Amino acid sequence: MTMANLQKLNPTQQELYNYLEQQTGQVNFEVLQPFTTQEMGAVLHISRNTVSQYLNEFFKEGWMVKINTRPVYYFLRETLSRKFNVQTLDSEYEDLQFLQQDLNHGRRADSCFAGVIGYHLSLKSAVEKCRVAVEYPPTGLPLVLAGEKGTGKRLLAGKTWEYAKEKQVVPAESRFAELDCAMWGAAEPGGTGFAASFKRRLEAGTGSDFLYLHGFDQLESSVQAEAVRFLTAVLPELGAKYPRLIFGVQTVPPSLKNSVPVQAELLPLRSRSLLEKKRLIYRFLMQEEQRIGRRVQVTGQAYQMLMQYPYERNVGQLEQVIRTSCTNAYSRSRDGDICIGLPVLPDAVFESCLLLPEAGAQNRALTLDDLREDCGFEREHHLLEEIREQGRLYLQGSLECAGFCTRMVHRLEEYNNYILFQNKIADERIKGIEQGMLRISERIHELYGVGFPNSFILMLARWVYFGNVFDDALPEDSAEMQQLVADLTEAVRRDAPYSFAVASDLLLMVQNTTDVHFSSIGILMISAFVEVLHRPGNKLPVQAFIICHGYATASIIADVYFQSKKWVKKYTTWQWIGYVILLLAMAVIFTWIETKNK
Repeated sequence: MTMANLQKLNPTQQELYNYLEQQTGQVNFEVLQPFTTQEMGAVLHISRNTVSQYLNEFFKEGWMVKINTRPVYYFLRETLSRKFNVQTLDSEYEDLQFLQQDLNHGRRADSCFAGVIGYHLSLKSAVEKCRVAVEYPPTGLPLVLAGEKGTGKRLLAGKTWEYAKEKQVVPAESRFAELDCAMWGAAEPGGTGFAASFKRRLEAGTGSDFLYLHGFDQLESSVQAEAVRFLTAVLPELGAKYPRLIFGVQTVPPSLKNSVPVQAELLPLRSRSLLEKKRLIYRFLMQEEQRIGRRVQVTGQAYQMLMQYPYERNVGQLEQVIRTSCTNAYSRSRDGDICIGLPVLPDAVFESCLLLPEAGAQNRALTLDDLREDCGFEREHHLLEEIREQGRLYLQGSLECAGFCTRMVHRLEEYNNYILFQNKIADERIKGIEQGMLRISERIHELYGVGFPNSFILMLARWVYFGNVFDDALPEDSAEMQQLVADLTEAVRRDAPYSFAVASDLLLMVQNTTDVHFSSIGILMISAFVEVLHRPGNKLPVQAFIICHGYATASIIADVYFQSKKWVKKYTTWQWIGYVILLLAMAVIFTWIETKNK
């Protein structure tokens, strides 16, 4: 911030700025209270609303780094960059740990995309293609973003432009412009309006600018073809004179399918993981809480309905549903906290969710803190913590290799149940990955005689799909954890060489097939799995054979059976006898009624 800009501030703004400069210069991330609006107001004797107003003005000027947690934290960007010797920082972060990663390890390669929910999950492939379109030599490539309405094409296009600036592929003064092709649509004869506007946009920009063509597939096919002809035949000869193009379409038209090599698909909300839906709900509720300045809560049943509703307009509709719900709740409670329950949900949401949570389920009001805990890497963290705890015992000699592997497999099976049944994925690509993993497991069985249960194959397919999710879930002391994993990997290599060799070959086959590289954590876990399967006398007695068409069906039935065993144990023998008698009585009554009617 220049001295001239500072002098334009009023006395209260200057006081707030000086406070932020001092606190940011001596920041201790274990003590964050000084960076909240409440604390700033109390220290400076300014109302909280005034503090929020000034901070938002500072933020719009690009002076602030904002952490979108509850409460929200504000740091002075320039002071923070200078203190940690980091050239650039994002304006917003979803969590404090992302800011700390940037400060401690420099800018991440994908830091611009980190604010996009699902960037390392369902949007992982799309983000990678956006990066390729920016970096491909010598001047990048055009990009097609395909997805249903409301899947976030415009957002990802903007993030791609930001990524280009971050990588210094284009200068910081680069501009992002949008041309809404749907304004002309397919009905305009000859597309003269689009052609004229398209030409103006191209001539007004440079090779460092980005032009997003929203709804390109809604243009008349002949107009599409002419635009693509210009793109493929004319544009390359003109060098870097015209802006880079990003096409936003619902379905890729023939005009683009064979002419633009980089095409990224954005999945609809119904096909994204449960974890991503939870994070989206949390983000939109947090936005509303910040907007109205009152604490927002949601009942357990309403929370379930928000996750179950089949949003036809995807993420955009989810945001609108939450805003409407908050508006309705606000109108019912003008003072204090507002609570989103069933009565304030939009009618369409309430009426469409026929399966309510089971009776007796907790329906307490959930705060945003509760939701934040629910949408983190909780299960991954639990698994990593178990590795830490049991791994130290193993390295200290208090636990043998066999015992360590057994405990790891037990935790892996619990995690497997979560990703198969609770965090389901509807992406069609997962089926192809599953088939590939099945073939690899069959090859491993031919070479080593080690057979994997189908549930393991399904789990491995999801690891491939998500990438190294455990690396994303590493705690702040990741260096210490990574060293522990390296020591454990070496110990397993020494104590269980055969299992380690099988696991290494399996992951090498996966890498050669999918180009997905597994970290040491993945190698360690699969080595433990192989060790338990390979150990003599460790096979469970066969209780039944389940024969189905398709390799996944039988394993799922088996999993449901073992889950049902836990449910069966809830009831006593006499209770079950009573249920059987009741069912028999009902059968007799229905039979009698049917005979009577005849």
